[in-house]
Amino acid sequence: MKQFRLSLFILSCLFFFVGCTKEDQEQVEDLIPELSPVYEVYQGEEKIMTVTLEDILNPTEQEDWEVIQLVYGDTLTFKDVTTEGDPTGRSWALNGNGDGVTSTENEVSVIYNVEGEYAAGEVTFIREGSDYPDASIQTEIPLKVSVVVPELLPAFKVMLGETVVYELKEGETIPENKEEWATVEFEQGGELSFINTTNGDLYTSTYWLMEGAEEDSTKGNEAMIQFNTAGEYADHQIVIERKEGMYPDLTVNVIVPVVVKVTEPVEEGPAPLTAGVKVYLSTDLENAIYTIDAGNEGSSEKIAIENGTSLVFMAEVEEGIELLWAVNNGSEQTSSASSFEVAFEEDNASLTPHTLTLSKEGHDTEEVEIPLTIEVFTTEDLQVAFTVYKNEDMSNAVHSLALGEEEVANVLELEEGDKLTFVDQSAGEATSRTWTINNGVENVTSQEATFEVEYSAAGSDFGIALMLERKDHEKYEDATLDFTSLAKVNVAEVQNEATEKQGKIMDNGSGVIYFETTHEIAAFTSSEVVNDFTISIENIEANYSNASATISEVKVADNNNKMIEIYLVENFYNSDDITVAYSGNKIQSVLDVPLSTFDAEQVEMNGVMSYLDEEMSDFELIKSDEEPLSPLGWFISLKNPKEGESIERVTTNSSKGNASMHFKFDLSSSSNRAHKFSTSKNVFNFSVEEGEYEISIDIFVPQATSALDIIRTNISTNDDAVDQDVYVNVPWDLSEYPQMKYGEWVTLRQRITMKKIIYGAINMNFKEGDMKLDGLHDFYMDNIQIRKVEARQ
Repeated sequence: MKQFRLSLFILSCLFFFVGCTKEDQEQVEDLIPELSPVYEVYQGEEKIMTVTLEDILNPTEQEDWEVIQLVYGDTLTFKDVTTEGDPTGRSWALNGNGDGVTSTENEVSVIYNVEGEYAAGEVTFIREGSDYPDASIQTEIPLKVSVVVPELLPAFKVMLGETVVYELKEGETIPENKEEWATVEFEQGGELSFINTTNGDLYTSTYWLMEGAEEDSTKGNEAMIQFNTAGEYADHQIVIERKEGMYPDLTVNVIVPVVVKVTEPVEEGPAPLTAGVKVYLSTDLENAIYTIDAGNEGSSEKIAIENGTSLVFMAEVEEGIELLWAVNNGSEQTSSASSFEVAFEEDNASLTPHTLTLSKEGHDTEEVEIPLTIEVFTTEDLQVAFTVYKNEDMSNAVHSLALGEEEVANVLELEEGDKLTFVDQSAGEATSRTWTINNGVENVTSQEATFEVEYSAAGSDFGIALMLERKDHEKYEDATLDFTSLAKVNVAEVQNEATEKQGKIMDNGSGVIYFETTHEIAAFTSSEVVNDFTISIENIEANYSNASATISEVKVADNNNKMIEIYLVENFYNSDDITVAYSGNKIQSVLDVPLSTFDAEQVEMNGVMSYLDEEMSDFELIKSDEEPLSPLGWFISLKNPKEGESIERVTTNSSKGNASMHFKFDLSSSSNRAHKFSTSKNVFNFSVEEGEYEISIDIFVPQATSALDIIRTNISTNDDAVDQDVYVNVPWDLSEYPQMKYGEWVTLRQRITMKKIIYGAINMNFKEGDMKLDGLHDFYMDNIQIRKVEARQ
């Protein structure tokens, strides 16, 4: 624990205080500075601890002190950095270096060469002989050191020449079972190298105690030891010593687990007969395909040669040695020549063995084994074979070509959407393939053995081709085979949709009623279908009605097989209201799908040309590139428009052509705003003679939240000086038209009487005072027409 002692020089104080009041004494004491020690501890350049007066006065328990781990020989440095209290010195008493280190220096270093864990020591800070009273503070340094000596882990190698017989690495253990020890055998006079690979900083000397060696002990980190006495020796040790070194003295004895077998020299007779062997292709006697060096064993190898190939076996021997070859080419072939050519003319997967026998007087006969396995093969030709399956049926082929057979021409009948699976069964060990299949849209290719192709387009004579290639084969020569199949694929068109009437039923002005269909119509006879149509004609003005008009002929139009024409016996007029209904099943598409029936539908009487410009009345043309939302020939006027109100040309919805006008107003019957949509005076004029006319518009109301209200159309003139008193007011009260529907285009018609007009104009007014309903007015308009009425008498 800390000890604290403050020594004042009492006599001096007594002398000083004689004659002083209590207040004077307190003032004097305040002027005496307090001794305030501060010191630091460093390991190398790193500061590991700072201790202040506060730490000294409030010490921690020793068991809570910091413990720093050191290696034997490490150094700590202690520095006095006190600046306050007018210190005059300090005294260090530090543990860790033999009997300890004492010093009065400002900075002291300790080299730790005492193993174990212990307190760092203590320090006393001193003030004496100064202008202030003497004082001293003695304190323990709140630090423990734990010093360890590095463990010596023996390591060594035993070498026979360049070969490692045994090696012990640091941390490994010696096997206790001698059967696991290394064994080395050599003749008398042989030498082994012993190398100590232990960490050289941890020892000072090495001794080798080797049984069977000439010397009982050999000193040195590396030692070459000779064994001259025949026998078996296994009692060997390495002794590693550390004396007067950096670390404490130490001696370690380790077994060297090597069994040394020393044999007596064997008297040598004549050197054994040897021969080198080389094997060549008869067509290339410069580059050997197999070699055995003289005196060595041959390596096991396998070669493959084409049937009919000849190999040349050559021996490299000294003069006087007699030879006898025995080569297996299906039967044993022999020769005593130094060069022996053998033909291989029968396929065989494995021809072996082959030998060369050497003989010479005074020598043992030697046999050189030639471990060369020879495969004899005949190169296979590339042959195409394949099978074709339809859709999911992989059991019943629709076409096939077997190996060795000639292909039979075939036509594979498919429908749009069918699939064919092609399976390659070719021979000749091709290394790659490429299918090229015409699926009616393009040539599709694949390198896979099994290839599925979908036929999505109708057509005929679609081809099938397969290219086989053999390249860099381990045995066979490179080859290519391009094959075009005799099989062709025909794909029939399939109609998955119903055959339906498309668009409106029209009259062409020449006594023919017609309508178009979604698909081409197959030929039929009029008599088969004429009774499947019901045509009604009604004319209220003429008090005429015929619920079942007589049909003279029904036919497919001459130049359009997606149009059906109906001819009537009686005449009809564009002032008639005509409906057509169909209820049969004999009219069919060319793909045998019957025309869908339809209920009575109004015929649009387009027989007489409209007096309006078609492109302008259909809003097909834009006013300019700068004004794409305004149609050519029309003028748009919005009076005090609210946010979101508009009159715009759009191409997202139309009853005819590609464009229509979209009107969107929020109108109120109690207000007086008016929006206008009128023909342009300079661009859009029309002229009519006096008489009866029909005006029609196509209307589309997209949603039930839109009000069905009044559209007011005025027919007037663009030149009042020429056309006088020609004004016609045509109101469209949408609620009065029973055919009016949401989400569908509806044609509205009215009869009007007009005087002669030279410069006609159309004005559409949307006046809030005219409106019957308040709220959103959202609708589309298209196909404005004015036609002369043909009156029925």
